[in-house]
Amino acid sequence: MDDDLITIAKDARRIGKDARSAIGILDHKFTRYFESTGAPRRDGSLIARIAACRLIEKSERNTAAAVAQQYWPHDMQLRAAVGPARTDTAGWSAELLATAVEDVSSTLLGPSVFGQLRELSAVSYDLVDGAAVKSPSHSSVPSGGFFGEGAPITVGALLIGAVNLQTKKAASITAVTREVLKGSAANVQTSLERLLAEDLSLAVDVILLDAVAADAIRPAGLRNGVAGLVPAAAGTPTEKAAADVGALIGAIMPASKPVLIAAGRQTASLGAYMPAMPVVAAPLLPAGMLIAVDADAFANIVGPVDIAASGDPVLHMESAAPLPLVTGAQGAGVPASPMSSMFQIAATSLRCILDIDWSMRRANAVAWMTGAGW
Repeated sequence: MDDDLITIAKDARRIGKDARSAIGILDHKFTRYFESTGAPRRDGSLIARIAACRLIEKSERNTAAAVAQQYWPHDMQLRAAVGPARTDTAGWSAELLATAVEDVSSTLLGPSVFGQLRELSAVSYDLVDGAAVKSPSHSSVPSGGFFGEGAPITVGALLIGAVNLQTKKAASITAVTREVLKGSAANVQTSLERLLAEDLSLAVDVILLDAVAADAIRPAGLRNGVAGLVPAAAGTPTEKAAADVGALIGAIMPASKPVLIAAGRQTASLGAYMPAMPVVAAPLLPAGMLIAVDADAFANIVGPVDIAASGDPVLHMESAAPLPLVTGAQGAGVPASPMSSMFQIAATSLRCILDIDWSMRRANAVAWMTGAGW
């Protein structure tokens, strides 16, 4: 009987070893096949490829699915006799949405100040089911301690409060000429990836770095309700930098993950004076401005991008303060200027809408100053 068990165990080990070997051989063959056919690998550019499909669809008079199948077949998962995609259906659209949200955060918003703060934050949420998020508020008062036998333990208030993250709509429209779409699909994807990243980063960071209060349309800027500190006036550049950074970090204590957001010149100086200090470069900040943030208090949420393309609309070609095409009373309307017909100029417009919101989980988690002279 014991000999039979030993034989069975040996056979099981041999079968397991053979199975692992077969899987390894298949994996190797698949890898060589994809490399030989030049099949594209997923590189974190899913959103740019979706946008490219939408634009090429209009240019080639084809469907977006057919464009994706032609140029990026390995992004496609073909299914037959299934119901429509739902965000709450496991194994179908729920996973796709999670991938799209991850791609927005890492690829399109990655270089932005928001993207870098989100990467550092411990309270970043993905909007994959359409629900609002309540993020626990942070109190600087400790809830625990040491207690004697039979003594009551203090009850912490850390999780009683919460900040609501109700997604706001960040949006942009980009017009792409017919000539731009004549290149290869890969080139269109590359161009769109840069355009989308720049548009979304600018749209989000302009709001993030200002001092305006939140309303029904937009989140609050980081500097809202925070009085600016006065920079050091005396000393060498290194001494003034140390004094300014010390004042900023001291103002947001107790901070578990302090981060500095700085304009270009100050970013370079901090790299030389304090190489260990986490610094986020912010090209949109005016020279001499510094913002200190406790990244762990930065609660945020991001959803997938809603992308639509059309070659038919008439647009008010204005990047700062766009208007309705016509304003004023009936019969006495004033047209916006300049306007362009996408059909007339042989262009395609690409509209992107991103659900996004942020809030600080505790008070005194942000400090800032302007006028730094180093």
